Amino acid sequence: MGGAGRAAVEAGDVNYLNPAGLVHLKGRFIYTTLSKEDLSLSLSEVSREVIVPASFSYFQRRTKDDLNRDLRWQETRLSLADFVMNKLSMGVTGILSSITFNDIKYNQTNGNLGFFLTPTDHFGIATVFYNVFGSADNVPEGLRLLPKTAVGFNYIFQNFLRLRFDVLSAVHNNFGKPTTMAGFETLVNQWLIARIGHQNDILAHRELVTAGVGFNGPVFSANYAYQGSIKGANFNRHSIDLFFSF
Repeated sequence: MGGAGRAAVEAGDVNYLNPAGLVHLKGRFIYTTLSKEDLSLSLSEVSREVIVPASFSYFQRRTKDDLNRDLRWQETRLSLADFVMNKLSMGVTGILSSITFNDIKYNQTNGNLGFFLTPTDHFGIATVFYNVFGSADNVPEGLRLLPKTAVGFNYIFQNFLRLRFDVLSAVHNNFGKPTTMAGFETLVNQWLIARIGHQNDILAHRELVTAGVGFNGPVFSANYAYQGSIKGANFNRHSIDLFFSF
């Protein structure tokens, strides 16, 4: 979906895109993703027994920088959310990040704040403030968790077609050269979903296209996605994610 989804409801995305979407999930969820460089696992609890909807996730990535030096990124997140008024929810995410770079380990803590408004069942609007506590001065500039702001829109047409569009600012909440993300998904049949998306990072001169298919069962779901680079550095990747609800 090109990275868009801040105004959509997806159990695997709430810890990363917008924690306020937690209130619209129902039940318990286990979600995991796997690609060549990344591994993530999340657990969400939004059943009637809990007082506040919550989600916990772990993420790790192994990659290299431009000088071919190893970089390992580990991150743990905890999200909580609730309604602040009718049809408007708010969510917060606490972040504990650890980055090992050039044999030195850097730890950071931060947090995200998200809002989610659903005027109708088929339309959503979201605003998310990322890394609201600023950055750590002892961390190299390229590895710091810097403030950003995003807005997102989600529209569902006749329960058949879903459209998403997000705009993410550059660091320090600068919308002069933002990143735009758009995608749509459609039901091929009762169980099969097809998706396509586009992302354009104006500041980084990077443009991506995404596509994928998914099987969406009543308890178990599996999705395959491909991301390809149109312009800029090579960000080509294949990924698989699995989803269990109970």
